[in-house]
Amino acid sequence: MKLAIRSLKSALPSASQGEVGVLLYSGNERGPGGLAIASNYIDEIARLGAPVPQAALDFLTICLSVVAADTFVRRETADDGWAREFELDVALGDPDPWTGLIADVEHALGFLSGDSWSLTLTDGGQIAPKPMRWNRRRRVFDLKGRDCACLFSGGLDSTIGAIDLVANGRAPLLVSSAGRLDNQAQAAVKRHVGAPAPRFALNPAPAAPKRFPRDVSMRTRSLGFIGIGVVAASAVSAAVGEPSVDLVIPENGPISLNAPLTPRRIGSLSTRTTHPFLLGRLQKLLDSVETPVRLGNPYQLATKGEMVAQCANSLALASAAGSTVSCGKFQRKATQCGKCVPCIFRRAAFHHAGVADTTNKGYRYPDLRRALSDVGGRDDVLAMMIACSGSRKTPLRRAVLLGGPLPADEAMRDSMVDVSRRGLEEVASFLRSQGLKC
Repeated sequence: MKLAIRSLKSALPSASQGEVGVLLYSGNERGPGGLAIASNYIDEIARLGAPVPQAALDFLTICLSVVAADTFVRRETADDGWAREFELDVALGDPDPWTGLIADVEHALGFLSGDSWSLTLTDGGQIAPKPMRWNRRRRVFDLKGRDCACLFSGGLDSTIGAIDLVANGRAPLLVSSAGRLDNQAQAAVKRHVGAPAPRFALNPAPAAPKRFPRDVSMRTRSLGFIGIGVVAASAVSAAVGEPSVDLVIPENGPISLNAPLTPRRIGSLSTRTTHPFLLGRLQKLLDSVETPVRLGNPYQLATKGEMVAQCANSLALASAAGSTVSCGKFQRKATQCGKCVPCIFRRAAFHHAGVADTTNKGYRYPDLRRALSDVGGRDDVLAMMIACSGSRKTPLRRAVLLGGPLPADEAMRDSMVDVSRRGLEEVASFLRSQGLKC
């Protein structure tokens, strides 16, 4: 599938040219086919009040172009029903620093989404905006006191990440990718972080004509989140005069590594956005174009239960935890299901840490035995039971390696396999508490 991503409507191909055109940073405009994404980003980035390097904005442009392609082209259109072939033509503000990196970008994207990517990078794209100055009509961020940026989804892991940073004397700028329901959860959780921390929130809001078919697997959507974080961290770097700053990406080790629970989940149900291999690849790209950002996940070797138990401010976590959202299906029902893989890891974490699970509104399936009777919706529970049992067909070390390449250092590889094992042990203990065999 050929897609052209442009920030100027006049630069988009017509529908008769055989390409899908997507308008980026478009305000209220839409492309010829009605497709657009990230309409309000440029004005909001200007509100950071500090200059953003062109390379950082171009990185975000690439990330959002990938999210658009992943959204607007269904996997069912692929010959095998899964691996699509993308030809992506993206206009950047300054493509020159990326010219020798295209193969590296394509390789990283292939690892992330399981698709084939071919990129063409041209000029004529969005130029980094001038920082906005404070005025009475619109608030501008004051980044002078910040020393890092932290991705903040409103989930349990990112909340612990923010709480720990503040408790350890850091001053993060919280960065969110927020739809309506996400925004509500993030705002509710932010009040309990432990100290005032500004939140920079953007919503990519892919726009398409009514009834336009969209893909629901969306394995790349968090890449757009990282792109926002890189822009925000770059602005912090400029504001405080540091050559580089940390972009903290809080994610527990088992979910980050995402070893497939069963052999059939290797392709379709294992996301890789925070996998150490991908983060390493992205860091090399950012270094190559001289972007002042250090990506890092301080919880790579911690389970979710260990994160809860070892949180640096247990009182803040107790106040915030009930409002956090982990569910992969939350957007559909505005209530956490309790039976998807993220929900099970969440519930197992509270169980392991001996912390009361005060999740707002509870779970739609508080009793997982009832979830097992739902023939059409019990796959995740069954997969977790199999992964935690002695009947799993793929040894854990092999499963972790199937999730993605691990570091060459043998001790680090062993540590990553071990954190996956501990994570499954937490889940097994919780499942047994629910009366399930594993």
